[in-house]
Amino acid sequence: MRKYAAYVDGGCPGNGHHACSMFGSFVVYDTTHHIVDVTHEGLREMEPLMENLRFDVSMRVPSDMFTGRKVTNNAAEALSIACLLIELREAKMLTPNNMVTVYSDSKLVINQLLGMYKVNHQHLRQIYKYIHTIMRPKKYNPWKALCIEWIPGETMKESRLGH
Repeated sequence: MRKYAAYVDGGCPGNGHHACSMFGSFVVYDTTHHIVDVTHEGLREMEPLMENLRFDVSMRVPSDMFTGRKVTNNAAEALSIACLLIELREAKMLTPNNMVTVYSDSKLVINQLLGMYKVNHQHLRQIYKYIHTIMRPKKYNPWKALCIEWIPGETMKESRLGH
């Protein structure tokens, strides 16, 4: 079994305003032969398997996810997770022989995505629905190869993202 650690982050410089940009970033490591402990130290010395350290989220997802809405850091984080999951699926990493742990520094987004917290804003509901559409099982249920966990922002810096 192959093991991967994926770190994702998203942000919005004009948090809460219309017509501002959203950015995202992710980095994925093959951790099959490495132990990733709670400090995530040592990741900077590892060579990433795939990475995109800054991308325009609006260029990678359907425009109805953000058009005419206030753009928030939570929306940017959730859409960055969506972009990462698309990349993982296209790379055929969400399969029965793999385990991918996705780390994000947004406890709210993770818990809403996993159904543990109530989603109060319609635009976030729409984004989570989109993510569940991306992850809809075809031959194999990709959720079985995925674990999503929260880590503190300071710890995220060890992953090379460091926003």
